[in-house]
Amino acid sequence: MQNSTVPASRVSRSESERKPRDSFRENLRSLGSRMLPHDTKRTTCPPAPLVSGVGPVIIVASIMRCGTHLLLDSLFNNVPALRRSPLFIDFDAYERAALSPAAFESLTGVVIKTHFPHMPLAAPYAGSLAQLAARAMVLTPCRNSIEVRRSLAKWGQVHSAAEFEEIKSRFDSFWAPFAPQTIDFPTLLDSAGIEKLIEAVAKGTGFKPPQPGKPVMPANTRWGVYCDKILTRMLGARAPRINTTIGYRLPPKQSA
Repeated sequence: MQNSTVPASRVSRSESERKPRDSFRENLRSLGSRMLPHDTKRTTCPPAPLVSGVGPVIIVASIMRCGTHLLLDSLFNNVPALRRSPLFIDFDAYERAALSPAAFESLTGVVIKTHFPHMPLAAPYAGSLAQLAARAMVLTPCRNSIEVRRSLAKWGQVHSAAEFEEIKSRFDSFWAPFAPQTIDFPTLLDSAGIEKLIEAVAKGTGFKPPQPGKPVMPANTRWGVYCDKILTRMLGARAPRINTTIGYRLPPKQSA
């Protein structure tokens, strides 16, 4: 009877071929992140200064790994009026940089990202965020808890089901008074879902919706994602298709 076992030499050769390729990709990603970090002056405040724009404040509030940047990118790519320089304010990073929260009192026409209270904030910043939320349109991406816990674990945050429910309860308790509009994660990968999101944003902000047509969706190839990230970090609001995400993985497969 013929032995079907793969020769050890073939296995080791195959593994040795894969390892250099994987190592090259990781080194390339690491180099790219150092040369073009996700938080450039064209994309994010900080490091860009805090400036007001035209229109109301929009807050994208989320538990981490729920689709925060997919939601941000859907807004920037489908509502031209939201393409500003910088694209958005990272409220949590603003607090980490110990910048004055007093500047938020009269702030207008910005998109703000925050993970509070999943990520803690000092009391003065939490108070400023609540004051902003009281006059803002609040959008909250929502994702299956099991998927979120699995994704968080890859980032070093391991939570039991009970621990995650406590996180979610604190998050919902803080944001509930501000009547957030919840966006299910799967709809961010579906063109019909994006159309409904943009209609809601146009209605809530007064911005004109884009001309009828298919909404702009994320790239669905690895090199398309890389290209969008690089151009976003270099050009900010002038990038053809904005991708503000931090990692370099492909998004989940889009619906037809």
